[in-house]
Amino acid sequence: MRHCRVDPRRRISAHPLLSQPQPDLHTLLEHPTPIHNGRKTRYSWVTPPLRVLTAEYQAWKKLQQLHSSKTLVLKDLFAADPERFSKHSVSFNSSSPNTSILLDYSKNLVDDEVLSSLFELAREAQVEAFRDAMFAGKHINTSEGRAVLHIALRNPPASQGGWKIDEEGAGDDVHKVRAHIKEFSEQVRSGAWKGYTGKSIDTVVNIGIGGSDLGPVMVCEALKHYSKRDLKMHFVSNIDGTDLAEVLKLCNPETTIFIIASKTFTTQETITNAESAKDWFLQSAKDVSLLSTELLD
Repeated sequence: MRHCRVDPRRRISAHPLLSQPQPDLHTLLEHPTPIHNGRKTRYSWVTPPLRVLTAEYQAWKKLQQLHSSKTLVLKDLFAADPERFSKHSVSFNSSSPNTSILLDYSKNLVDDEVLSSLFELAREAQVEAFRDAMFAGKHINTSEGRAVLHIALRNPPASQGGWKIDEEGAGDDVHKVRAHIKEFSEQVRSGAWKGYTGKSIDTVVNIGIGGSDLGPVMVCEALKHYSKRDLKMHFVSNIDGTDLAEVLKLCNPETTIFIIASKTFTTQETITNAESAKDWFLQSAKDVSLLSTELLD
């Protein structure tokens, strides 16, 4: 849910989008709008008039009133309701794999009235309808006229109870790539994957920017407990050559692999650092054909 900062000096109600009747999401899903990108036409099932500033929702205005009128103290909330934890927490348990996840929102500054208003806001913003449209593979990505495919990475195969997502690359292709990533990762961790001189890999350098940097960093931090401790990880995202140069001082070209992380492979910072890493490698390896074992994308 996007929180838009509103300048109180501006007359928000005069905005042309807000002066139009807001269509229902289910209606929009049945009437896609063509989007032309010069090569082919995609269809968007959500049009600009659906976009409403958060501050215009009635539930948001009610939450603002509650914020001004209520003073919530966490210890008082627990003292007033001994069942607060059980009422405001949810557990997810799975036997295959053996997993338990606890969502505890009892320690947030909310009471029943605030929580009810938050649910009202979600419904007024049609969050549930957007959720259903996302899982159905509808084209709710309005900028590209395509489905939102984050869920495809976590979606089991349809034969195992997963959702069928009717979008190119969102089905079996995802599971093939995941299987390949697992196979490659196990080869690196076990030492089966060798550098160009036959030595096992002991250093991994991730080159990326934005989410292609922060995502891998966060995964490595979150899963550090399960990590192979003699496998060193470095992350390079800065266009300043000093960042890469300092990392390379810690690396041996015979035992280092580079992961070039990018969605489009047109990001200048990433490509510049990747080229610099390639030049550093070739100073030792000499043979450009050996790049296939050292440079991964």
